[in-house]
Amino acid sequence: MKRNKSVLLRLTAVLIGSAVILAGLSAYVLTRQRTLRVTSYTWSGLEPFNEPEKTTDDHTVSIGEEIELPGVVFKDLKARILWVGSDSITFTTSRPMSRSNNPGIDLRSDDRLFTVNKKEELRLVTPSMDMGDVHIFELIDQ
Repeated sequence: MKRNKSVLLRLTAVLIGSAVILAGLSAYVLTRQRTLRVTSYTWSGLEPFNEPEKTTDDHTVSIGEEIELPGVVFKDLKARILWVGSDSITFTTSRPMSRSNNPGIDLRSDDRLFTVNKKEELRLVTPSMDMGDVHIFELIDQ
């Protein structure tokens, strides 16, 4: 009986210690911040040779935060941060966007979930013709 009680006490101590470690880890993950650089501009097929005016904003983000993205086509576009990792950020957008790392736009895109990785650019474009908004996301080293 005494041995069972000793084992039970050790097991309880291990469980409590594990819970404290997990609580600390989850608090760290939830408060981890990264800098997300967003360069935005609007393009128009009616003025294909005009250089668009670009804006660049650096956002220090953590899980659950929401940032507003400037634009003409989607004036109310927002990105909600779902995950902040050491080498990536995952977010959802309030409207569908098209990935565009080369010429061309997927006009039927329903994508709202995106991940930007360290040392890579993520280019999102409004799935529209004749005119659109472009948002280029990059992680900034800290």
